[in-house]
Amino acid sequence: MNKILEYQRIEGELINIDKKISQSNSMKVINQANDIANNAKSEMKELDKKAGELVSSFNKLQDIMQKNIQNIQNLEKQKVEVADKQQLRKLYDNIKTVNNNLNIIEQRLNDINKNIDWVLKKFQKIKGNVSNSKDKKIKAQQDLEEYKKSFDDKKVKLQAQLDSLKKEIPQNVFKLYQKVREENIYPAFVEANQEGDVIRCGGCKTQIPVAGINKLKNDGYIECERCRRIIFINQDK
Repeated sequence: MNKILEYQRIEGELINIDKKISQSNSMKVINQANDIANNAKSEMKELDKKAGELVSSFNKLQDIMQKNIQNIQNLEKQKVEVADKQQLRKLYDNIKTVNNNLNIIEQRLNDINKNIDWVLKKFQKIKGNVSNSKDKKIKAQQDLEEYKKSFDDKKVKLQAQLDSLKKEIPQNVFKLYQKVREENIYPAFVEANQEGDVIRCGGCKTQIPVAGINKLKNDGYIECERCRRIIFINQDK
């Protein structure tokens, strides 16, 4: 059991090295840059959709505006030909209505232009953020590679110790260890915690039933039904 526990301890050092790398400032900058890039893609897609809708609305309003201008021109021509005061008043009312419509359309076109300007500015801002984060990411990647290299010698040494220890560990015990580690659980082997007659898993603190205690005492270790770790009894205590 001592050999597998030593193996676990050394692997723990390798895990801590990987954790230091994954939690380094350089990795944080890289992750932030990736988030900015991913968010930018989503925002760009929405902006593109909004820009398309604005251009479509702008074109439709321009068509309506042209039709109204044509209506005014037609009404002005009719005004020259009309002598009846009542019909003339009706023509003036129609011209006034069309003019009002044109004013409303013009205001809407101005609003659309403002929205288009906002979309363009937003687009430029996102583009600038992505460019800035990209530069930071390149620098962070270079720093990260240097940081990783600082652990190379130690990792090689630890891996050599693991390879050497593996040869001394009974195959059935090592298979149990591998099975737990494949589920990304660490530590894989945990010492049983005993409080009077109650024995618990040293990992998740689950109480071991009587049948499990008997097997633990007979075999020296059992698999926890809850966290899947291998529980062992420390014979030196």
